[in-house]
Amino acid sequence: MLKKRYDTVKVILFATAFFACAMFILWRVNAAVHLRTQTIVFTTLALGYLVVSRSISITIGRNAEVVEQPMDYPPDGIDPIQSGCVIDGIINNRDITAAFFYMAQKGYFTIREYERKQFVFEYIQSPKYEHKAMIALFNAIFGDGREKAVKLTECADRIKEALPKVKKNSIKSISSKKNKEIANITGKVQGFKNRLISNRGEHAEALIAADPEYVYKVFPYAYSFSVTAKLARNFDFDNIDPPTWYVPYGVDEDYKFDVVVYNSIVKNLLEQLNKEVF
Repeated sequence: MLKKRYDTVKVILFATAFFACAMFILWRVNAAVHLRTQTIVFTTLALGYLVVSRSISITIGRNAEVVEQPMDYPPDGIDPIQSGCVIDGIINNRDITAAFFYMAQKGYFTIREYERKQFVFEYIQSPKYEHKAMIALFNAIFGDGREKAVKLTECADRIKEALPKVKKNSIKSISSKKNKEIANITGKVQGFKNRLISNRGEHAEALIAADPEYVYKVFPYAYSFSVTAKLARNFDFDNIDPPTWYVPYGVDEDYKFDVVVYNSIVKNLLEQLNKEVF
């Protein structure tokens, strides 16, 4: 889980250490120039007040409790990289791969497997309302020229170069928030993840009936959470049309979406990203 911005114990320990260092310096200065007693007392009280007031101001009410909030959809404004970071505090290869699926599903480009485990990204439109990290990754894929079709082998170096920025901006987008906000987001992401795992039967059927694109909307997050197998078991793919944003290798135009195709989506892009980028 992503660490909270402020931790009371750490703040108090830091404040105590700071005060001790300040008093040591004051003692050394006094030994050298023999300060007046009033000056020493005033400086000590001023430093003490500063340390205590600052510690209280940044810790009081900050240790907000995380309350899980069950959700069928991801929290608003939280992409798969951020959600993966919230869950375990790091950004791994699956989180980055999930971002490719996320942007494709959002309609920014299509992912086509033109040969076995060989991919080309076909530009549709640029993202406008995504976080800086997602835009940086998109720009790394297509470059400044907005090439209409880019093979993974052609943009791999750009993606590799952009990854530190992508990770830094994703972490900052969460860690820069106040503790209560982080706790709220964490509760929503945890609730969403657990709902993905538990959705089955009539509830799963109702979700698909209400939103035929439901599985594809949540797939990037399930991928980041490493629960894609659960998603496959909980939903009946016989009633789901193939994704328009992902074209597997070796299928015709009216192919039937099934577990075999689903598993190739789950495995192949990550395997090639591991080879070319990670």
